Amino acid sequence: MLHVRIEPEDGTVRFKTIKRKSDGQEMQLPQQTVYIYGYDRDGRVDRHPYKSQITLDKGQQPYPPGDYTVHPATSRFTIWGQATEMNLKLISIPEFISMLKQNLFVCVKEQKAA
Repeated sequence: MLHVRIEPEDGTVRFKTIKRKSDGQEMQLPQQTVYIYGYDRDGRVDRHPYKSQITLDKGQQPYPPGDYTVHPATSRFTIWGQATEMNLKLISIPEFISMLKQNLFVCVKEQKAA
């Protein structure tokens, strides 16, 4: 689980201008600054977070300040376990824990019933 933090001063949206490959037209991507706390090979939290940008959907409100993780539905994998798509969306830590508890209890019930 990645720990992602949004600080109060990073609640604004900035626009990054890029050119589309298909026709060369410019488009603007709404982005928000986040800080990602990584882990080393021994499972210890890195001393300093990585400053990064996440792209928001068109019309999406910026995430409020707080602690988040990557939403599980934002990754797609092949049958060999390789990531094929990453469309980074965030979920608050309390929401993630609630979702995890719900899904774990469903899996445990299904295993006991089998």
